[in-house]
Amino acid sequence: AIEGYIEANSCCRTYYFFCSSSFEGVFVDEALQHKQRQLDVQIEENMLKREHFLSQIRDFFTVVDEDGDGTISLNEVSEMMSDPSLSAYFAVLGFQTNDARKLFDLLDVDGSGSIGSTEFLQGCENITGLARGIDLHVALLELRRLRATAKRTLAAVSDCDTSAMDRFSRLVSP
Repeated sequence: AIEGYIEANSCCRTYYFFCSSSFEGVFVDEALQHKQRQLDVQIEENMLKREHFLSQIRDFFTVVDEDGDGTISLNEVSEMMSDPSLSAYFAVLGFQTNDARKLFDLLDVDGSGSIGSTEFLQGCENITGLARGIDLHVALLELRRLRATAKRTLAAVSDCDTSAMDRFSRLVSP
C-alpha cells in the first residue's frame, strides 16, 4: 500500500512539475512576445513621428527660402525670426531661440554662408529636444582629441630650433 502511495505521489509530483513548467514556459513566451510587439509598435510610432517632423521642417524650409534658390541666407533667417507667425511656428516645432545669428551658425555646418535643405533638415533634427547622453560623450571625446592634438603640436613647435621658427614666421607674416 505504501509503495502504491509513493508511486502515485511521485507520478503526481512529476505531473505537477510538468504542468507548472509548461504553464511557466507558455507564460514567459507570451510575455516575451507581448514585449516584442510593444517594442515594434514604439519603433513604428517613432519612425512616423520623425517622418512627420521632417515633413514639417521641409515645408518650413520652403517658406523661409523666400527667393526659392534652395538655400537659406542669414537675412532670410533674420526675417523668419522677426515674423511673428513664422517664429511662433518654429517654436511649435521645438526651437526656442530668438538669436538669428546663433541659429544660422548652428545650421550652417559647412560654413558656406548659406544653409541648404539637407543642412537645414539635419541641423533642425540635431538641435531639437534635450541633448542626449551620447551627444555629450561625443563632444567630450572630440574635445579630448583636440586637446591631445594641441599638446602634440605645442610639443613639436617647442622642439623646433629658433631659426626654423624665425623662417616660418617670415613665411606666414604679411
